[in-house]
Amino acid sequence: MHPRTPRIPYDILVSIIDELALRGQLKDLRACSQACRILLHPCRVHLFSTVTVSINAPRFAALLNQNPTIQVYIRKLTYRPTFLSEDIAHALLPLNNVETLSLQCYYGHGTVTPPPRHWGSLTPHIQHALTHLFSSPSVTRIMEYSFTDAPAILLSSCPNLKHLDIESPATFTSMASNTPFLPPPNLTSLNTSRALRPAVESLLNERRADGLPILDFSGLQSLTVRSMQGIADEKQIEQILRSTSKLEHLDYTGIFDTFHATL
Repeated sequence: MHPRTPRIPYDILVSIIDELALRGQLKDLRACSQACRILLHPCRVHLFSTVTVSINAPRFAALLNQNPTIQVYIRKLTYRPTFLSEDIAHALLPLNNVETLSLQCYYGHGTVTPPPRHWGSLTPHIQHALTHLFSSPSVTRIMEYSFTDAPAILLSSCPNLKHLDIESPATFTSMASNTPFLPPPNLTSLNTSRALRPAVESLLNERRADGLPILDFSGLQSLTVRSMQGIADEKQIEQILRSTSKLEHLDYTGIFDTFHATL
């Protein structure tokens, strides 16, 4: 037997790696990935399953350029557009296995130059890369935090979108498109915080170029609303509730006492 052949069964090794990941032992996972080639794949499944691209954008782009196979492991991607370099556009474009896509904009500690907070501030290549990500069949959850003026049509082009999380002041804008569409994504869950308007308003009332709604709320099973503000928000909640007959979970906190929508 070759001296480097592991004597522990492979499935046991994978179980050990899974346990290290469960405990958050990233240093140990990195050490295991470098110890033996047979351990590289199970370690990378955990090491690269969740990736945040922010001020580390140049390093992330360089990593994928040197190791293109890493892209297949990325399942949850958070993009904070701090640096708008073209290399990050090239890095985002080939990601085809992302299941959760989170777009976040905020002012971090020590930020000298405020990061872009709206779609128009992104370069055309980054817009193209994000549009490609939104349309990926693997994406089932979209999360938008404090990002404004994203084209609502991006959500409608996400064929398997089931879960949508929106935090104000996220907003969406109309953008007509002549591209043939699949049926509107049928949401299973909607999670919002702070005021609903104008983000949800456009998703409820806008229509695509083919006349269909941006999103289909008829199959909504879970609705979470936090810090609703004003009577207009209440009317939007009522409109959502009237759109579905499958709601199983309703969670609303921090809203005023006059809420009267009924199930």
